[in-house]
Amino acid sequence: ASLSLDSDPLLCIPLPVSQKDRTEIRVQSALQTLTRFGYQKTDILAAMDKVADKANIDAIVQCITDQRPSIQKVRQLQTSANTNELLPKLSPTDEDAQDEVDVDDITFDDGEDDDNEVVQQMTPEYSTLMDPGEKHNNPLNPNHTTDEKAMDIKYYTKVTKLKNQRLMQNTADDELTYPFVSCMSMDEILDLQELDSIDHRNPFGQFCRAKVVAKDEENKRVRVIYVGQNPQYRALWNGWCAITPQTQYMFANSCTISRRAAHNWRLKFAQVGSLVEIRPSAQRWHALDIDHAYHGWQCAQVHKLDCLSGQIQCRYSYDGNTYLLWIHVDNEREITHIDNMYELQDVICVFQQQQQRWMMATVTLVELNCITVQFLQDQATETLHVVFDEKRLLFPTLLADISNVQNAIRKENLQWKLGTVTPTNDTIYQCFAYMFYGDLNLAIGVKQACTKYLAEKKKTEKDVDDEIRLNTLCELYQVRVRVFEYNANSKALDIVFEAGVYDVNVPIVLLS
Repeated sequence: ASLSLDSDPLLCIPLPVSQKDRTEIRVQSALQTLTRFGYQKTDILAAMDKVADKANIDAIVQCITDQRPSIQKVRQLQTSANTNELLPKLSPTDEDAQDEVDVDDITFDDGEDDDNEVVQQMTPEYSTLMDPGEKHNNPLNPNHTTDEKAMDIKYYTKVTKLKNQRLMQNTADDELTYPFVSCMSMDEILDLQELDSIDHRNPFGQFCRAKVVAKDEENKRVRVIYVGQNPQYRALWNGWCAITPQTQYMFANSCTISRRAAHNWRLKFAQVGSLVEIRPSAQRWHALDIDHAYHGWQCAQVHKLDCLSGQIQCRYSYDGNTYLLWIHVDNEREITHIDNMYELQDVICVFQQQQQRWMMATVTLVELNCITVQFLQDQATETLHVVFDEKRLLFPTLLADISNVQNAIRKENLQWKLGTVTPTNDTIYQCFAYMFYGDLNLAIGVKQACTKYLAEKKKTEKDVDDEIRLNTLCELYQVRVRVFEYNANSKALDIVFEAGVYDVNVPIVLLS
């Protein structure tokens, strides 16, 4: 079974657990962003209670602005400030200065480094309002008049809005055009110069924005400071880093990881507590287990999420010790999803590499993503990884079906994405697990819920077919299901089955 993902229905599915987590992350990100750019936390929380979407930064800023006194009242309370003669004097009647902003209540964190390109992309004339040395620090120049401070705030509000639009995009077009690169080459690291911006791993292993402030050519090392971090962390993290093959994994091009969103659709919606399989090569605590058939790969649990990128912190155990490791979900060399719903004694079709043909085999062992199969003809055994050896499990007929569905979607210009799951006897549960929870590994939970629901109706799993399963899942999760089949004559998709609540406001799951 293959799974069709429609972005709009997927986003409106009511998720009792994972949706709350995603909403909380967006709310916390909005709170941190607005706090960093000068808004009081009490004002932000009060505004969040009044807007419909608590993560909508524009709505929160508008609500705060509506509640604050006008700039006219601020002028009356302010004493006449000394005007910097080198700076252009703004007209008090300027429309941009009429925004309702309380200048005294706004403070800025001097740790955030603003992008020069973003500054130039906005109205360039505003850049003359502040000292070049203060452009990356406190935007409120103490020598500015009240009107000029209001213009500074207006300008930085525009910059903040543009930056947050970039950060909130889950699928940025510019990121889709280049593959994931885990680190810089040694030549690129050796060519680093002072004031170069890079991504660098902090002491916890997470990639953060950083800047090179000094370079020691003789000892081959650079001094790195982290940008936009709390001062108490900067004092501990900033320092010299040696340039060696052992530290190469700590360097990456600027914003290629620290601001890269997740594009791996199988791990894009992973939540805290989700199980993944990792290969912790970018760590220095222990050597990889090379005795395993797929050496180094082991189970881990998602411990923390990064709201600014697709990085996740995983917790795993090795040799009796517990470790934490930051990985980007697009790094296919270090992380993969778990999608193994095979059961013991399942008879499947596997491509035998030695004989170069497809043969029937029985599953004799299941461990995470690995299965051990025994071929029926010669009784030979072999261990396969259901993710890495996916091509050996997708027999030609299934591959042809997938290709035909993809071509039909492209031909009809449907805004769908087609994703495939491991071909097992429980692919229906795998598809529903991803649509409801964004985690293929939760298919066993969906199957257990369906089995329990059927048991209440005095039915067993062996007594039902796929149609009954689909109807049961629709009743259980209050959704609609529509199954498509490729029509070879018309070379289009035909609807062959529909089930669920017949209400257009109910989310729909698309299968083929």
